[in-house]
Amino acid sequence: MDDLVVADALIVDGTGAPQRPGSVVISGDRVVDVLDRGAEEPPTIGRIDAAGRVVAPGFVDVHSHSDITPFVEPTMDSMLRQGVTTLVVGNCGGSAHPIEGAVDHAAMTGVDPKELALDWSSFGEYLARIDVSRPALNVASLVGHGTLREHVMGVEQRRSPTDEEIRSMRDLLREALAEGAVGFSTGLVYAPGLHASTDEIAAVATALAE
Repeated sequence: MDDLVVADALIVDGTGAPQRPGSVVISGDRVVDVLDRGAEEPPTIGRIDAAGRVVAPGFVDVHSHSDITPFVEPTMDSMLRQGVTTLVVGNCGGSAHPIEGAVDHAAMTGVDPKELALDWSSFGEYLARIDVSRPALNVASLVGHGTLREHVMGVEQRRSPTDEEIRSMRDLLREALAEGAVGFSTGLVYAPGLHASTDEIAAVATALAE
């Protein structure tokens, strides 16, 4: 027996097909069937009458700065109310790893960094910490160039990096990608990214080709 049927819905399936009336059958955490209007419903544990409301796949917010929100508000109510079920964080050159970025995000969120255990030393540890917080949404993270730059080069950001510093940024990006990062972001109108040259960005980004 399946778990749930959402009946009498207006289905928008995300494929580009026209919206259509019907019902959605769910078992566990998977949609197992989409029924046309009038089709016989299978036996289920629960039933929701959508009364013509739209049922759609969860939205993916690809530009979010909620890198530490799972630790502050794991229910993520504001995003769920918008139909968002997946967030991509680490945008605009700023990410929660390396750790300097987590401190920056805490300040941006209005939270005292001292109230959070911001002590991960790898991208994999950051993702593991998100898992422990059990956020209501799926979270995928980019690695921010600005955060890599801050971590490697320190407070003096107006200069160009040395060859060794570029190698260090590239190695950190490579490690993060291996541990689950979904990409690399830049923020070239924000400090410290605005101090970077095209050659610097290209040299660091070569880790993506692998």
